[in-house]
Amino acid sequence: MAPNLDELARTGVPVPAGVDGKSMLAAARGRKREWREYLHGEHAQGMASTHWVTNGKEKLIWYSQTGVEQYFDLVHDPQELHNAIGDAAVQERVAYWRQVLVRELKDREEGYSDGEKLITGRTPITCLSHISIGRPGAASPLGPDRLPGPLFWRRPQRRPLP
Repeated sequence: MAPNLDELARTGVPVPAGVDGKSMLAAARGRKREWREYLHGEHAQGMASTHWVTNGKEKLIWYSQTGVEQYFDLVHDPQELHNAIGDAAVQERVAYWRQVLVRELKDREEGYSDGEKLITGRTPITCLSHISIGRPGAASPLGPDRLPGPLFWRRPQRRPLP
């Protein structure tokens, strides 16, 4: 969000190096730009907590408390009606996306991944330590007295895909 807001506001303040993301405004205006290979999302909802990865054509969902997985071919099943996780024809793709998620979650403080496999049953943390909420004493790369808004996040360094 920070790169989008900065571009909209035309503040000229450089986006801090620790902020992961790029402005989406060029793409929204119809101009092409380099984009990430996939998107990782998560929801901390107790036993229904999930992590997912997608490239817009395929999607893997992992329920972190139960280990249940879902895989959807979004090209042929855009409404996600058929969970193809058990379909023999897609097992190579499921394995690929599982490894993407393993890498994405490696070194997370919850311990969801050891870098080789997903680890089920770890307690979800709804506010990770690298996130600072706009409150007195919250860390900010802009300085101790400057927060760019009510929520500022800083993601760990991404590891390149092979």
